[in-house]
Amino acid sequence: MGVLVTALTLVGLAAAAAPGNDAFPGAVIAGASGTTSAMTAEATPETGEPALGGVSVWYAWEAPSSATYGFCATPGTAWNSPDTLLGAYTGSGVDALSEVAFNDDGGWDSRGSFLSIAASAGTTYHLGVGGFEGSSGPFTLTWKEGECQPPDTSITQARVKGKKLELWFEGSDDTTPTADLTFECRLDTGAWAPCTSPVLLAATGGGSHTGYVRATDANGNVEAFPDSDTRALHGRA
Repeated sequence: MGVLVTALTLVGLAAAAAPGNDAFPGAVIAGASGTTSAMTAEATPETGEPALGGVSVWYAWEAPSSATYGFCATPGTAWNSPDTLLGAYTGSGVDALSEVAFNDDGGWDSRGSFLSIAASAGTTYHLGVGGFEGSSGPFTLTWKEGECQPPDTSITQARVKGKKLELWFEGSDDTTPTADLTFECRLDTGAWAPCTSPVLLAATGGGSHTGYVRATDANGNVEAFPDSDTRALHGRA
């Protein structure tokens, strides 16, 4: 019995291990663009670190050129996805960092965090990802030259026409004018196809069907969480 309890305790401790980049300076990321998936669950604060909700993980990135670069912390859609915080800093110690940029509530459902910095070639920037009021879970960190914040689409009206679903929608973006956004639509798990508002999506049969719309901005950022509308379609055409 004692061996079993010990084994279960060890398993519990292993499951609660902190992320590998919990401690500053954390993981090294490189290049003008990239993406990595990570987790803030079980992350811990360090004495003197910036306010990142007490669940910070860290990345060190050396700017390959002098340009504007965007960094985006995008949460997943699962129940345990965090309300992210994202900061960019310079400095050699976690308790002596200078803030370059910071963002909270900059993205999808007010949980993503997106920022841009005017980077200097050869300078090392430290990216801290945390969670509002200790919110933690899986996220994806993306970086690229320019900006990486995806646009947002809203379905404003929906109408059933037999076995067809008609959707009206509009989009917005932080840098791309609405008129320059492009859109793609699909019905259920079908292939994405270019579309404009209103769009008529045809089903092969009646029942419950879901139409999706997503936008792409001028910098190539694709909306991570398309808007959707579910309706019961009729059997007739």
